[in-house]
Amino acid sequence: MKLYIKIFVIFLFSLTFLTGCNKKPEIIDNKIQVSFVDIDGTLLKEEFIEKNSLVTPPTHPLREGFEFVCWTYNNVEYDFSQVVTQDIILIAKWKEIDTHYSNGLEYSLDDISNTLSVIGIGTCIDTDLVIPNSINGIAVTSIQEEAFSYCSNLKSIYIPSSIISIGSIAFGGCSGLDTIVVDSNNQVYDSRNNCNAIIETKTNKLIQGCKNTNIPDSITTIGGYSFYGCEGLENIIIPNSVTTIEFYAFYMCTNLKGNIYDNAMYLGNNENPYLVLLKAVNEEITDFKINENTKFILDSAFQNCDNLKNIVIPRNIVSIGRHAFSSCNSLESVQIPNTLLYLGSRAFTETRAYIYCETEFEPSGWEDEWNYYGGYEYWNGEWEYDLNGNPCPLK
Repeated sequence: MKLYIKIFVIFLFSLTFLTGCNKKPEIIDNKIQVSFVDIDGTLLKEEFIEKNSLVTPPTHPLREGFEFVCWTYNNVEYDFSQVVTQDIILIAKWKEIDTHYSNGLEYSLDDISNTLSVIGIGTCIDTDLVIPNSINGIAVTSIQEEAFSYCSNLKSIYIPSSIISIGSIAFGGCSGLDTIVVDSNNQVYDSRNNCNAIIETKTNKLIQGCKNTNIPDSITTIGGYSFYGCEGLENIIIPNSVTTIEFYAFYMCTNLKGNIYDNAMYLGNNENPYLVLLKAVNEEITDFKINENTKFILDSAFQNCDNLKNIVIPRNIVSIGRHAFSSCNSLESVQIPNTLLYLGSRAFTETRAYIYCETEFEPSGWEDEWNYYGGYEYWNGEWEYDLNGNPCPLK
């Protein structure tokens, strides 16, 4: 009896096994297989999408010595605006780069992402800097903070399509820089309209300029230190599209010229030549009235103007930079309009002024320590106007 049971169990197991082996692979209904393949046949990416839907292109691939052009289907550039109805294989198309890469640059390897970051000039002696897409098959994806700062011999820089991160002051103090080109296939940065600048595409923020930069009308932000130490910069037009100028954007631009109005130098454009107050021309001034069309007072604009007693800030002002009035020891009072969105750190450091703020409390856009070791603050409700129309503490 036990023998019969054993044979029966073996029979059931065999039947189950054979049934499993003969089972057909599961088919995913309504799914389309999309394969992205390099020219050498290497599968770069594979995905399954719904039938009659759109294909989303992946991040541009990298190939040393080549620039990615497009994805092709049947030797024709693929149109990603068309829905797919069947399995497709898209093949990468490349264009050989006819330029050399700068040798001797210093890199660091990120073990987690297996990517390289440029961290310094190293032994490179090129004046025309060409950063590679990759080194020995490893993508170069970032330029570290201050990587090329004060490389005064640099004349031009080329940013490849692989770069997705550029640190602060990466090219600060490169006084001889006159040409900046970002590869047209870069998905994070651009140098639109041959503007000779690095622009963060998504935010329309200019992060690096040079002495030949033309700021496009599409720019909304001029980034911190973007022209830092650009001694060759003599003239620049600031378009009306700019809504933010970050800290020290034009710091140490010692040869920058602008429009003069009442003992101050301004930057702007044909429509508004007084958009940006760059600095006081004469540190001995005692009274000063800012042009009513001005929106930005830059960092250190009136720093160390020891004799300045009175200043009128117009209602159009939206930004006052860091150290703008620091060490103005004679400043008696200043009225800050409620239009002011940004007030930089230590703007009134080492003053003894009465500071009358039209807002009831400190706006969120003002930096900490804007009045560090500075004057006496009065907020709306704590001050009034005297008989002469001048602000004074509430009695």
